Amino acid sequence: FASPCNDQVRRRIYCATLAGSLTAWSTVTGSPLWEVNVGKPLFSSPVLLKEGLCVGGVDNQILAFSASGEKRWSMMTGGSVFATPCVHSTDQPVEPTSSTFEEEEIIILGSFNGFLYSVKASDGLVKWRTKMQEKIYSTCSVVSHGGSSLSDSESRNVSINTSMKSSMNLPMMSSTNPNVTSSTNPSMTSSTNPSMTSSTNPS
Repeated sequence: FASPCNDQVRRRIYCATLAGSLTAWSTVTGSPLWEVNVGKPLFSSPVLLKEGLCVGGVDNQILAFSASGEKRWSMMTGGSVFATPCVHSTDQPVEPTSSTFEEEEIIILGSFNGFLYSVKASDGLVKWRTKMQEKIYSTCSVVSHGGSSLSDSESRNVSINTSMKSSMNLPMMSSTNPNVTSSTNPSMTSSTNPSMTSSTNPS
């Protein structure tokens, strides 16, 4: 079900299978470079990151690996991830009051538990999550005004403002990373996002 992911810089492709394997193949020789088995089927296609790749799993998590196949982190979502994650970059201040900005790579993904997540690609920490009306099968896309759009299981088109940060409640969030203990931010409180709108897809 998953599409191969082409890494033109490293001259390899990454393939995910229903057997649970994630494999890197050389586009020069056609030979396998490494293989990792996650133990569950992979419906999500792999997506390139600056420091490797990520893929969603039916075992309620998203996994990130280095380009050499080493697991970097995993983040539990509370529901299966069938849709391919979407990756985009945004400028963030180095400090809350700083005028200096640095580029931050963000993963946006939908889960079968009906939540849309924004995750830091560097360490798997959750920036925010928001509840949709139905289970999410669709891969979302980032649009030019800084939002993302997707379709839920009832074919409704939904637009989200991706600038949401500390307004979302994050129970059940955890990132498995040697340098990260938890992605739950105790300062985050639950609220309804007024910028989320939905429309019925006439098709």
